[in-house]
Amino acid sequence: NDTATTEIYTLEFVGSVRMCIRDRLINDFVLNVIRSKTDVVATADSTPIVIMAAFNNHALFNKIILVSPLSVEDALKGPDNLSGIRRHILNVPVIGTSVYNILFNRPSLRKLLSKNFIDGRIPADYINACHENAHLGDASAKYLFISTECNFTTVTISKALSELDNCIYMINGMHNNNDVIDEYIHINPAIENVMIQDAKKLPQVEQPAEFVRQAEIFLN
Repeated sequence: NDTATTEIYTLEFVGSVRMCIRDRLINDFVLNVIRSKTDVVATADSTPIVIMAAFNNHALFNKIILVSPLSVEDALKGPDNLSGIRRHILNVPVIGTSVYNILFNRPSLRKLLSKNFIDGRIPADYINACHENAHLGDASAKYLFISTECNFTTVTISKALSELDNCIYMINGMHNNNDVIDEYIHINPAIENVMIQDAKKLPQVEQPAEFVRQAEIFLN
């Protein structure tokens, strides 16, 4: 029997790139690298980027999985009057890097990420991976932090969500705040949803086997 193979790509964006550029980068990647209609999986803050990419060129995408997606309200939050000042301060090399290193050392990461897991139980290898990724390239990831902290990566997704005709599947942890599920299904009743037991905001980390099983059911 022929064995089917699946190619998996993971994209990483420059932190200072605005949302409108990021969705174009995704579409360009699918068009020029993958070169075929593709399925896509996005988690939390990344979900608005995928929603807008599919809305702007739905022909590039097949099925879409949104894991613990960002609420429409949170996706809409834009820069306030102080955002420019905060971004300027955080971009100062010594000050910005020092603040970033304090916020993204292991104890701070553990505290920050604990709210995403049941009872704050975080796998040690996940903490190590997050810490390593946060400090790759001499902490160049701080520019992503600056952009998100100052709300320069937000976008209005309600119109796009309502008009998408791609197959959309949400995967959420049973212990997450799941008001977003009702919000998304109200906007687009065709969206499907599945809940994973004993998981909160990152079911792919807390219950990886069940997450893969549910993803395969939808994608196959």
